[in-house]
Amino acid sequence: MKHTFEIGEKDFLIDGKPTVLRCGEMHYSRIPRPYWRHRLKMLKAMGCNMVATYDFWNLHEPRPGHWNFSGIADLAAYIKMAQEEGLWVMLRPGPYVCAEWELGGIPWWLLKTPDIKLRTQDPRYLAAVSRYVTRLAAEVRSLLVTRGGPILMAQVENEYGSYGKDKEYILAVKKLWQKAGIDVPLFTADGPSQLWNGSRTDTFCGVNGGVDSLNELRRFRPSGPLIITEYYPGWLSHWGEPFPKVGTPGIVRDVTTLLSRGISFNFYVAHGGTSFGLWAGANFPKFAPDTTSYDYNAPIDEAGRATEKYLAIRETIAKATGESLPPVPEPIPTIALRPVRLEHSARLLDHLPKGLPETQPRAMEQYDLGLGAILYRTHLPAGPAGTLTLNGANDWTQVFVGGERVAVLDRRRSEITVNVPARYEARPLDILVEAMGRINYGGGLHDRKGLTGAVLFDGRPLPAFYCATFTVDRLGDTYLDLRNWRKGIVWVNGQNLGRFWDLGPQQTLYCPGCWLKQGKNEVVVLELEEPRNPVLQGLTSPILDGPIRRDPGKKLNLGTLAPNWEGELPDGPELQKLALAEPLMARYVCVESRSNQHGDSFATLAELMVIGAEGKPLPLKLIYADNEETSSENGRADNAVDGNPRTYWHTEYSSGGTDHPHQLVVDLGKVVSVSAVHLLPRQGDGSPNGRFKGTRLYLSQTPFPGLKG
Repeated sequence: MKHTFEIGEKDFLIDGKPTVLRCGEMHYSRIPRPYWRHRLKMLKAMGCNMVATYDFWNLHEPRPGHWNFSGIADLAAYIKMAQEEGLWVMLRPGPYVCAEWELGGIPWWLLKTPDIKLRTQDPRYLAAVSRYVTRLAAEVRSLLVTRGGPILMAQVENEYGSYGKDKEYILAVKKLWQKAGIDVPLFTADGPSQLWNGSRTDTFCGVNGGVDSLNELRRFRPSGPLIITEYYPGWLSHWGEPFPKVGTPGIVRDVTTLLSRGISFNFYVAHGGTSFGLWAGANFPKFAPDTTSYDYNAPIDEAGRATEKYLAIRETIAKATGESLPPVPEPIPTIALRPVRLEHSARLLDHLPKGLPETQPRAMEQYDLGLGAILYRTHLPAGPAGTLTLNGANDWTQVFVGGERVAVLDRRRSEITVNVPARYEARPLDILVEAMGRINYGGGLHDRKGLTGAVLFDGRPLPAFYCATFTVDRLGDTYLDLRNWRKGIVWVNGQNLGRFWDLGPQQTLYCPGCWLKQGKNEVVVLELEEPRNPVLQGLTSPILDGPIRRDPGKKLNLGTLAPNWEGELPDGPELQKLALAEPLMARYVCVESRSNQHGDSFATLAELMVIGAEGKPLPLKLIYADNEETSSENGRADNAVDGNPRTYWHTEYSSGGTDHPHQLVVDLGKVVSVSAVHLLPRQGDGSPNGRFKGTRLYLSQTPFPGLKG
């Protein structure tokens, strides 16, 4: 049956009838194809009448002119299945999509052109976009509502206002979609403050954010139906940061408000799934690579199971609409796997293909390499110790001299130099650079990998491949437990499950049961460091909230320790410099708030910096906070070490909170000389709550009581 869809003066109209679009986003390529229908049924049972999906250009065109629309990339089959399940479709085809996906969906090979300008009217970029639009349109044109399909709307670009202001570029992309026969309503989507840069008054637009963002949308677009094109019931996760959590009560409140006012919305995301393979991207300006899991603390978890949040949303929608919703589908069975010891291994540096001669190292893209890692090799002559500097080592770099690892450089910490030991004879120098996902948001989009600048060195064993076989008697989803391992990539039966990293918070990799076989299965692990114990097992539940912090809500037992600094800080936003009486050797630093300027129970802090003997900030990692507020605002503890003075740590209040003292602990990575600690209070006018008053510092060369090193 053919339907009609229009954007009216006040409402979205399906067959002329006002309709509230209750949309949930989930991406076909983040879900194993055998599970597509299950996830679509889950969405329908939650109360959604529409599914939104990005389309990933780089998935479909891995090489120029080589197209892939099969298997997990078969977008048309996914859309047809959505129609079979009674769901309308919001198509978000880009060409740029963000989505915490490698380069925001733009193909890496465009970066082979040194001076190309992405997301602009650069004719070289637009020519590639035009080819993509033409090819994708051929896949989905027959599925538009104008031709009897379920696609009601299609998005032009994505959140352009956070990147640029060239509205003629937006118009050029819009015209490409129109020329390709995409004749459903086209729209743009931006955050509230970016609407004025990225949206056009002649093109329908939605807003990304919460209920309050609708006020700015109405100021920009005085008429037409309102829609929140990205309403966030969860949030994204980076390696080395706490797993984010968004509370259910606020979501229920907002959904109730939206439905009572007849306002459409799209849950971003209703189900995140997994960024299988090497498709996870990274964020900017502080380089922050995204985890393999895209669970997102979404209503439907990574393995497709209903959460408490899901059930609350389902109940809210059913109550507000009076609809009788379908029953919630049964979850996919999960299985545990017995421990498997991976006894066979092969040193990575002993199994390299033939190299290419070069006078200067170039970025990965210049070698026609898009994802994974690249090794650069040269020889160092005999000589005294020196310093090797690697400007532009993107992203995680290991340096070997004579086959022995002497350094690890982490782009997240802006590390570029290491001492090279003395050599009594010429030694090979190997620089192994792993690409951790290209930046998918903001101004750092032209993110080339490998060594992108002038050449740039600690001591751990060499990378190796580990392999083993294991037997499965009964099929089911499982989660590979990587807590015995450090950093690398896992394949099961040839399927790339993605990256792991003991940095946390993610400690398991999702292995869909549909990729297992009854009987013998093969697992291969590329370990870039050295495993604690080369054993893998499968769990029935994931570990996504790993050891970035320990026992939230419990205080460290510091009663037997004498503080190394104690005093009261003045009120105000100025940087507080807590100088030690004399430099101390330490690896761990605890900052303790004993009271605040308002006399209540909260603590807030914008930035924590540990100063070395030379007066410069030292690299550090947050490893503990007694608690943090993540339900009612972004008060995550790692905001205090993110280098951004506008973000801040806020102790918990939405669930009642706890009294002082409040504690943060950072790890400097090794024992070094510390001369001071600098604290930047929460910024803003007046005297925001939580600013430290009574304060103590504790320094230690070993972990504090209750913490593991």
